[in-house]
Amino acid sequence: MAYLWLKDGTRRAGSAHNDYVTAVQVWEDMLGDPLLLAGTFDGPGARLDTGLDFHFLQLAFPDGVTPQGVADEMMKMETNSTYIVGPSSPVTGKYTLTWLDRPTTVRYEVMVWADHLTNGTQPVEQFNRSVIRWRSRTGNLRISVATQAIPEMDAAGRTRSAFQDLSDITGETANVAQANATALSDHRYPRNGGQVEVNRPIVDLFTGRRVMPWEIQPAYLIRQVGIDPTPDGLNATFPNGSTVCRIVSNEYDSGTGTATLTLDSFPLSLFKAIAQARKALPLRKR
Repeated sequence: MAYLWLKDGTRRAGSAHNDYVTAVQVWEDMLGDPLLLAGTFDGPGARLDTGLDFHFLQLAFPDGVTPQGVADEMMKMETNSTYIVGPSSPVTGKYTLTWLDRPTTVRYEVMVWADHLTNGTQPVEQFNRSVIRWRSRTGNLRISVATQAIPEMDAAGRTRSAFQDLSDITGETANVAQANATALSDHRYPRNGGQVEVNRPIVDLFTGRRVMPWEIQPAYLIRQVGIDPTPDGLNATFPNGSTVCRIVSNEYDSGTGTATLTLDSFPLSLFKAIAQARKALPLRKR
């Protein structure tokens, strides 16, 4: 009989098992399993937000998978969550991990006349059609399609499709519907591909104080003051490709005291393209 682990390294009680798992249970199992993350991550200190509490009825990897692959697969259904790997703790010597409910309110503000903004190359990320290939429990291959209205694309009569292959890993009716909704929501607005350099204290609207550049946390929303806004840009509760963006990384240079914040998505670059090309091809899904 298979049992799940708790994040403190103990076994989950038999009565606590269901015919489904949640993202939090999967993270706890990976953090508590001595063969996975228990040796390198601080399980008891990990922050695991509930998210949508989506019930995964199917989450199997016949060809094997890494913990990162499991997390990426879960985020297809957990639309409001992301994971953050933090620095190692001087007390435990292990890395910290956060499974975070993505905030919907702006936390930081930067000024374009004081903080250097680089737009970079903007990835083309808008899709008004999502197509998913998946395999049912009876082994039949199926295709599910969902659409959304994007005014600028509809006016031009253009359709762009995002394709996902859930196969028999997460191929189940509820999973497919949620994955389609997630893909469309994530690609409703164009993403910036830029970066902003911060070398001064900026406002943290959550705490009501100024924070130093190294204290700026990724995954939160940041408003860029000084950019021409869209009609709802100044009060946005999600990235809108204009004045409000999500911080995806913070790279701090102690020599110059500057934090380079990457916004919405990692910009395209020659080095990124080479790194992706050198990756081994993934195993074919069943």
